[in-house]
Amino acid sequence: MNKPWDDPLTMWKSKPAFFSWLRGQMRRSWTKYPIKNNFLRKHRFRASVGVNYRDVWACRCAKCKKVFPQSQIQVDHIIPAGSLNEWADVEGFCKRLFTTSDQLRLLCNECHELITYAFLYDIPEKEVGKYKMAVKFRQLKAAEQKKRLIKLGYEPKPNKEERLEQFKKHMKLK
Repeated sequence: MNKPWDDPLTMWKSKPAFFSWLRGQMRRSWTKYPIKNNFLRKHRFRASVGVNYRDVWACRCAKCKKVFPQSQIQVDHIIPAGSLNEWADVEGFCKRLFTTSDQLRLLCNECHELITYAFLYDIPEKEVGKYKMAVKFRQLKAAEQKKRLIKLGYEPKPNKEERLEQFKKHMKLK
């Protein structure tokens, strides 16, 4: 099988580096994909939104139903393009990435991030906010973790992982 990452003239140090590059090239071409761009044009409208409430191109988010300036909207795949880690993934990735308009939706940046996070970490969309809070809690220094746990009514455990478990328990996460 073709292994460009093993070629003596290669720029890729590994198979994952090659497929990361290939995925990036395909995603870059997605930005100019006619169906995607026509979908966006079809669903945009003029509205006074944003900081200055100027008349700009705007779109409605399919999830939260709010109106946003077009610059704050993502064209999202209803069925995610998925991973591209080996040659066997290429056909499926291309078919899902370069899909038809009935498989696309417009999402605001916040909703798009939420849905992407849920997909990547295989968690329910409604739980994403809690998981993100747990990630932020984990990044806090020990003193700040203890302070927050005390405020929540807990006696802080001695090590970081146990404190994280306390926080997750409070947030009702597994």
